[in-house]
Amino acid sequence: MLLIGDGPARKSLEELAKSLRIERKVEFAGMQSQEKVAELLSECNLAVTASAVETQGIANIEAMALGLPVIAAEAMASKEIVKNGFNGFLFKPFSPEEAAEKAEKVLKDGKLASRLSKNAKEFAKKFSWEKIAKEYEKAFAEEIRRFEGKN
Repeated sequence: MLLIGDGPARKSLEELAKSLRIERKVEFAGMQSQEKVAELLSECNLAVTASAVETQGIANIEAMALGLPVIAAEAMASKEIVKNGFNGFLFKPFSPEEAAEKAEKVLKDGKLASRLSKNAKEFAKKFSWEKIAKEYEKAFAEEIRRFEGKN
């Protein structure tokens, strides 16, 4: 297991890994550059986020762009991005058992993992800079037309 990022829970998670005697199977990568995060994620089989306060879902979209199915807490932006059985799975916030069950389901079923991966990559394309720029251009053009129609 690879944990990327830092925060107030890191020390307790490191202690938990030691108490469970799995510290050799858990890597705490800490804060990383965007490029390094992409490199680290590209070596993973899936991404899991337990955040119940993810406001934009960027980490989920970045993982999907790399073809990773996402297992995420059903909250805020994650519930808008992760589509159950399509590009990942949602679990009830603060339910580690359910999160583990969903992750295990993906890791044990190669066909499911492959389908979720393909769909995740395709879904993430909706958030490319090119698509976002076109949406902004369209919105600005509509506003200009409305403004010109009033004058």
